Amino acid sequence: MVDKISRARKKELEQPDPFMESMQSGIDFCVKHKKQVIWIGSLVLIVVIVFFGTIYSIRSSEENASTLLAETMHIYNKRGKVKGYDAVKGNFSKILDKYSNTAAGRLARVDYAAISYKAADFNKAHSLYLEALDDFKDDSAVRNLLLASLGHTCQAEKKYDEADKYFKEITNGTSPLLKAEALFNIGMINVTNGHEKESVKMFKEIVSEHPDSLYKPLAENRIAGN
Repeated sequence: MVDKISRARKKELEQPDPFMESMQSGIDFCVKHKKQVIWIGSLVLIVVIVFFGTIYSIRSSEENASTLLAETMHIYNKRGKVKGYDAVKGNFSKILDKYSNTAAGRLARVDYAAISYKAADFNKAHSLYLEALDDFKDDSAVRNLLLASLGHTCQAEKKYDEADKYFKEITNGTSPLLKAEALFNIGMINVTNGHEKESVKMFKEIVSEHPDSLYKPLAENRIAGN
């Protein structure tokens, strides 16, 4: 019985090892196709280096943009809306030139637009808000904030038809954010343009559709005045 086991074990050991066979086949292939293997290996290495280099570059750009934006807003807040605006124009231009594709760069565009509006540089604010709309085209809530800002900017420029267009984009959109405010501003634009019936219609919609809005008492006063 022991002899039978020994013979079976000996026969088993004489069989080729599948793992060693696979390894030898791999070695033979690499030797036979050495140039191709080296080329493929080099290509993979290049891809890995480029990938990690890109990740590092993105992180570095984001950090640099965030730091510069924080420093810029600190300068602005310290000096005030007019002197501060003049003091930080260069920094904002630098951020938008070098880091416009970063999250901090997109935020910087909105901040720059807001301080331009406060400094009464409405033309600059207008163009920056328009650019920011494209940055946040997939975020309906932020988009409403930008549309409202554009509407107010156009009102300051006395571009009432354009302002009306932006406020109507809010009322026709899916996000409820700022809808009551948009309706009120549309109503006020109609008042400015002498369209009293249309303005009352907007104010009534605020009262009926947005009863908890801060604009409800203002709308009621406008309705009572007519």
